[in-house]
Amino acid sequence: MMSTGADAMKAYGLARLKEPGYFGGSDEAYRIDSSEFTGGVLVSGSATTEYLAGGAGAVSLIFKTPASLDEYQSLISRGYYNNSGLGYLEIRIRGGALAVGYNGNQVEKIGRLKPDTWYYVALTYDLGSKGLKWYLGEAGSETLNTGSLVLDGAGDATKAIGIGGRINDARFEGAMENVAIWNRALLPQAIEAQFAALGGKSSEPDLSSAPPADAPPAAPARAVAYAASGNPAKKLPSEKPSIVLIVADDLGYGDLGSYGDTGFVPTPNIDQLARTGVRFTDAYVTAPVCGPSRYGFMTGRYQQRLGIVDNRDCYAEIPPPDNRIPEGCDVINQPLEREGYVTAMIGKWNLPGYPKTTFKETYSVMHFGADYWPDDSGHYVGVNEPRAVNSSKEPPFWGPKREGDEYLTDRLGRQAVEFIDKHAKEPFFLYLAFNAPHSPLEAKASYRDAVAHLPSEALRFYGAMVLSLDENVGRVLQALQRNGIAENTLVVFTSDNGPTFAFNVGWPEDWPKELLGSTGPLRGRKAQLLEGGIRVPLLISWPDYLPAGATYTEPVSTLDFFPTFCAAVGLPTAHDLDGVNLLPYLSGSASGAPHERLFWQIGAHAAIREGDWKLRTYKGEPVLHNLAEDIGETRDVYKDYPEVAGPMMEKLTAFQAQLPEKVNP
Repeated sequence: MMSTGADAMKAYGLARLKEPGYFGGSDEAYRIDSSEFTGGVLVSGSATTEYLAGGAGAVSLIFKTPASLDEYQSLISRGYYNNSGLGYLEIRIRGGALAVGYNGNQVEKIGRLKPDTWYYVALTYDLGSKGLKWYLGEAGSETLNTGSLVLDGAGDATKAIGIGGRINDARFEGAMENVAIWNRALLPQAIEAQFAALGGKSSEPDLSSAPPADAPPAAPARAVAYAASGNPAKKLPSEKPSIVLIVADDLGYGDLGSYGDTGFVPTPNIDQLARTGVRFTDAYVTAPVCGPSRYGFMTGRYQQRLGIVDNRDCYAEIPPPDNRIPEGCDVINQPLEREGYVTAMIGKWNLPGYPKTTFKETYSVMHFGADYWPDDSGHYVGVNEPRAVNSSKEPPFWGPKREGDEYLTDRLGRQAVEFIDKHAKEPFFLYLAFNAPHSPLEAKASYRDAVAHLPSEALRFYGAMVLSLDENVGRVLQALQRNGIAENTLVVFTSDNGPTFAFNVGWPEDWPKELLGSTGPLRGRKAQLLEGGIRVPLLISWPDYLPAGATYTEPVSTLDFFPTFCAAVGLPTAHDLDGVNLLPYLSGSASGAPHERLFWQIGAHAAIREGDWKLRTYKGEPVLHNLAEDIGETRDVYKDYPEVAGPMMEKLTAFQAQLPEKVNP
């Protein structure tokens, strides 16, 4: 059965517009009509008519695929294509709040585009790599050549189609390569078939496998299609990788550019990991507060199995006996050390034994928190103390108070770089646990201009602290690159929980008691089992093994770090871990979800996620949400789906029943 491009577009949830256009000979244009893609217009035209001159965030797309190889050769001669690709897509963005651009040789997110200025993106399909590539530039730029990107006009990168890239300019060559397809099911099969047709096959696409015209739109892909982006599964490198685990403190899900932020502060260095690796949309910590969360990912076990429920259980000293890490329970660095790895821990510890840790080398160790600027003696309160103490809780201030004082985040970054330089020729594991952007609110005055656009002084402090965090992640990545080990280093970046209200640590009385940071589309905050408290940004990059620029949408947990690191270095996974080795799922050798379900318990609150369903309880009272339809957890559908809620409640109760008493009641 043969079908036209127009039929296929209708079948994939695209509604017809009045304006004429061009698609495989059809005189029609279509608007994307899907909850997964809003505010954009797909116009199947060959001209540059401004089909959509619309408001902020509006995106118009103009797509032209030649109907025959003769037409393809004609278009090449007219400069529309290069000889390695085919297909021509212009994406025109005007007044939008979301874009990807370039600055020097780095790709970064542009928070605000120039008003009334058009930006272009174009497309090629590379016959050698079987991949789609893209670039973006201001209208009239001579650097534009090949590639493609499809953005969500509403400004939500998690709901956009995005496709690979390169730039025809030596300054930017390779800066945007190998970006995987987001929500690939939203890219009409008609377009893919046109590409296939131009490989010497029939010029009329065969869409016999497309759903009928009255079928609902295809659901978004639940896992990234690696092969489609030119990144097939690879074998593990023969040389053991180094591993760098970077953890931020109280960073929100929506604070990073790679997670859709449009008006906070730029995070180009952290976002680089999204371009060179995998971005996770549904990554969870095991607790909405720092101490228990760290016990979870440092042991690979639900921390409740160790009696760790809340931060009281994570105090440096608790009533004896202190058996929080029992014999036979490894901490994440220990199996790596037995394999010959040099290990180092820098920053926030939270596990037993302070100031000692389980790592071979330690630097600037703090238990819960510390001052960001040194006192008159040069000492950072909370750092390398003989017994654990917290910060001095000074009122917020911009530093330094004395010329030459080193900001604590810079100190941690410097020490990480020094460790990498020292051990670059041997496999190492570096755990870099920043206390930023956790309170106290203390920042570098040099960043004040960069955060002047933020609406309150508290957010300006927080924004400056995030800028310092990003700057020092960049220093670490540059050290890996400078030492020639970036390609075979597994780098993980995440946060220990969601953002918080920090008004209890020295805020002036007249400051608004506001949330620091953003949870994006999520509801809730630190200390809550709503998504904003437990869903966190997670980026994993390993260029020698994992796809670049990919997005993974199945639920994963920070529990998975332990077994994943072990697998990366060739070690077997302990049978009693709750975490899962993610490498088969990320390399494309395994399908499905890594976890059937995930559990949480803190105080009287508990939760379970199973597929798209999440059930929360408080003192036994249940609430049910479908996160695919209600990511903000605004509608309780517990009474509407008893067949879902009942079994989930039984599983959550069974999980709770096997847990021991908390160690510090």
